[in-house]
Amino acid sequence: MGRKNFVRDMVQVGLFVAVIAVCAQISVPLAGGVPFTLQTFAIALTGLILGWKKGLVTVLIYILVGAVGVPVFAQFMGGLGVLFGPTGGFILAFPLLSLAAGLAGRKNNPLVWAVVITVATGFMLFIGGVFFAIYQNTTLAHALTVTVSPFIISSIIQIGLVVAAGKVLRHAIVKSGISI
Repeated sequence: MGRKNFVRDMVQVGLFVAVIAVCAQISVPLAGGVPFTLQTFAIALTGLILGWKKGLVTVLIYILVGAVGVPVFAQFMGGLGVLFGPTGGFILAFPLLSLAAGLAGRKNNPLVWAVVITVATGFMLFIGGVFFAIYQNTTLAHALTVTVSPFIISSIIQIGLVVAAGKVLRHAIVKSGISI
């Protein structure tokens, strides 16, 4: 564990923080107030590619950067107001998604990845829905209808893309000799 490994790890973390920030800007506003973004795709892919430790650190740094006001969250938003606003629960649950994807990535089995990431995504959506219900002072049923149901199909598609991209990227990384 020399300086070379530290620098490599920091470059990888920084690169994936940037990937998450870019994917957050690929955003479609929805009527319920929670936009469709590619953040969850990037969060899950981060864990799957970097592993649970570096993936978790990456997502925590992303959240910290956004919390201090850098506009890395969806629709070029940043600051504590976003974390404690209607979409804050989703963002605060991102580390769990990355952690789960990273742990699933220990198995070289895309079916395991898909199942674990699906469960973690469902949990993340539920946490986001609960936070939204509290923030909006509405029922949990209403909040889940507004914040979860519009994302079921897109989440399934994103999970499929994460698994496919993860398989290709992991193969390319191993073939290239890059250490992750």
